[in-house]
Amino acid sequence: MENNVWLTLEEVSEYLCFSKEKIYLLLRKNNIPAVKVGRHWRFNRKQIDDWMVSLSDNLKHQPARYSLRSKFEEYLGIFQTAQDFDVKIHEELIEPKMRDDLWQVYHYTFNQRKEVAAQDQRSYDERSFKKALVDPEYVKFILTKDNYIGGFSLATHNLDKARIVYMNPEFFKSRYPRFAQERRIYYVTALSVLPEIRGSKGIKELLTSMVHFINKNEAVVAFDFSENKNQFLPSLIQALAGKLNIPVVGNKLDSQTYYEIYGQNNKKPE
Repeated sequence: MENNVWLTLEEVSEYLCFSKEKIYLLLRKNNIPAVKVGRHWRFNRKQIDDWMVSLSDNLKHQPARYSLRSKFEEYLGIFQTAQDFDVKIHEELIEPKMRDDLWQVYHYTFNQRKEVAAQDQRSYDERSFKKALVDPEYVKFILTKDNYIGGFSLATHNLDKARIVYMNPEFFKSRYPRFAQERRIYYVTALSVLPEIRGSKGIKELLTSMVHFINKNEAVVAFDFSENKNQFLPSLIQALAGKLNIPVVGNKLDSQTYYEIYGQNNKKPE
């Protein structure tokens, strides 16, 4: 039965997380399976799935992956000067190429300025990261411009799965028992934006989409962050919410201090 599911251009655009312009470009180059019925294009979902798998297989068999720096630099100018961005919210990602790109962004961003924070901010390896991307219990906020990914955020309402970032689910279950039972507490397990565009409008668009999500779902969103790297984050979220006329309450829940001791009469560490 599923072999006979046909999608419109708008539906396949949403299904693949591609813009309609990207779909038209693929059609012009005969690079995507489709049939034309009168003036309209139709796409068989089974054929689209097979096509995406073949693209992923071709990518895996290439002798070398793209250079992260060269690929990012190709689009940095777009992100830095752009006045508008797209943020899509996904319950599930089925497109392998997008999963690959999201992993590259995550891996790249958390390898920048590693010496600033005492705690390693990377909680995922590639396998666990991609598993989260296809898990419907995770919400994915993805920042794009011209189909290029500039950042994203992952949040899950399954608090036990959020243990991957060393949070304590029982703390939140005790603090908000009804919300926890109704799965209206989301914990952010990853927030990643290319460092070259953090000062652009993009990060604000990503955080704004999360504020809308909180308001729409009457949810609590919790997260942790390094005060050495991202001390601006809570105040920025509250400022953005204020501009949207969606006032939010922010509470500092806990803190963990990294401390060192060395002998005063010894040679100073260097």
